[in-house]
Amino acid sequence: MIKVLLTVILFLAAFGPRPAGSTAVFLVVSESATESTAQEQTELSLIRTMTELEGVDMIDFSVVPEPSQLSDVKSRVYIVPFYSQFKDISAPDWQKVGCGIASLAMLIDFYTEDSIESVDSLLGRGIATNAFLDSAGWTHQGLINLAARYNLTGQSVSLSHLGQAGALAELEAVVATGPVMVSVHYTFEPTNPIPHLAVVNGIKDGQVYYNDPAESTGGGVLPVDKFLRAWKQRYIAIRPA
Repeated sequence: MIKVLLTVILFLAAFGPRPAGSTAVFLVVSESATESTAQEQTELSLIRTMTELEGVDMIDFSVVPEPSQLSDVKSRVYIVPFYSQFKDISAPDWQKVGCGIASLAMLIDFYTEDSIESVDSLLGRGIATNAFLDSAGWTHQGLINLAARYNLTGQSVSLSHLGQAGALAELEAVVATGPVMVSVHYTFEPTNPIPHLAVVNGIKDGQVYYNDPAESTGGGVLPVDKFLRAWKQRYIAIRPA
């Protein structure tokens, strides 16, 4: 689709052999111009015929990359729907261990057009399919199997064989393509023995952006170094099938 960036830009400076003080008009069009609509093509044709603009002696039709293509893809932070393991789960006993199901609900809502009925209903399906084990909590494979019911696929990945720098680099690359679920220590404190699951929405400028179902709202931000101390170097990537 043709996107004229800002507007027609007028440059009042000399350009090459043109007389000093003359004006050049630069029309900047996106790389996706070949996918433009008929209306847009007509508009562009009209602009191309405007060669007798008063005081204008050159029109430059330059093709430049989209702004998103110019930026670092790893800098993207996704807006992920938030669910609370305390507010959105009715049963008190399950609220305490509802991090995995609430995190999965966030990813299902992010990656599918139809939102889940409720976190409680998703919890019921998880319990019925043995995605939760008393000895281990929410299993990664159990959550992946549950996601498949929503036409999503998943992969559980351990990066424990890598150092922190290597693990972070791989996580950045994966999160650049979409939010993921991560295994961390509860409250992001490395000394906290309680296992926990949360969603990483993006990694940018030394900060990790996340949704923690144990917090009251989403959109949390954490320095990378603190995240690395709490992260168990495991993640679940949920994606459209």
